[in-house]
Amino acid sequence: MIDRAAPTTAVVADEVWHITRVWPGDPTPLEARLGDEVRGGRLRSDGTVELLDPDDDAKLPALGALAHRGELVSHRPGKRAVVRLDETFAKAVRRGRAGGVADAHERGAAAFGHAFAVPEIAARSDDAIELTIVPGRTLDALGADPATPDGAWRAAWRSWREAWTSSVAGGELDGLAPHTVGDEARILREWADHAALRIGAGSAQLLREAAERLIQGLERAVPNPERIAHRDLHDKQLLWDDDRGIGLIDLDTCARADPALDLGNLLAHAELAESQGRWTPDRARAAAAEIASAADELGVDADSVEAWRRAARFRIACVHVLRPPGREAAHRDLFRMMVEDSRNA
Repeated sequence: MIDRAAPTTAVVADEVWHITRVWPGDPTPLEARLGDEVRGGRLRSDGTVELLDPDDDAKLPALGALAHRGELVSHRPGKRAVVRLDETFAKAVRRGRAGGVADAHERGAAAFGHAFAVPEIAARSDDAIELTIVPGRTLDALGADPATPDGAWRAAWRSWREAWTSSVAGGELDGLAPHTVGDEARILREWADHAALRIGAGSAQLLREAAERLIQGLERAVPNPERIAHRDLHDKQLLWDDDRGIGLIDLDTCARADPALDLGNLLAHAELAESQGRWTPDRARAAAAEIASAADELGVDADSVEAWRRAARFRIACVHVLRPPGREAAHRDLFRMMVEDSRNA
């Protein structure tokens, strides 16, 4: 259980590390950065921060050797880490789980690989897989760069729409686990409970009630026929390269689900990029227009997309209320959503 807010920084060996990501857990897992250097760590019960060397994560036995070969990119202690090697990215996972991750990735690559540039598996073991690097910049970075020409921005999103509609319309569902409204409801309730511990006792019940109304909105929405779903589609999973076109990564979360799930999630992240000042309003509108066009082409009900967008925006805010960099903005988002939701109830 999270019982205290993570600090913004931690001083370790006279160096100031910035806490960038925090997850639920006891002790609370976190990720910290010092320039380009990344460390996983934990928030102790006394409020102090412990940073881990990659060799010290016993639940990720492959991580130490991988980190010595390359650059640690991300590390959620006890769960997963990513290391950039010379020509590949390596994902370190818990012992025995790499096979399942690799199989899920291959199913996703088969569905999306004909239209997107996707990573290929270069090597695998019991506790790690290596994936080829997809060229390009994330749409998150592309949109945040003032030097990006408007034409390139529109071309990237048009390319995404064409690749996405082609993949989703023709994607095979065999072997994919379902992700239902009930599954999403469980996730929303869990994140509402995590966030409730951070926003204060006076608002915790309002937060949980808002989650229930969002769940009811998903249950009332017109269901669309199940299609292949990425299930974590956002602007950092999409890459644009002038030569290779549009790329898609992190395919091991693929499932079969209502296609409004991915469209709503991507739209919520576009709105977040605008609200955080990373994208201009014009760029966010251009992205939203292509998402709406993709929904039209796939015959996805617009009200369903809106219900999934609202649920995704709530979940994103609950995630970020734990994390120092976006904590204040996430608080404001949650309170705004709770007020708006109660007025519409």
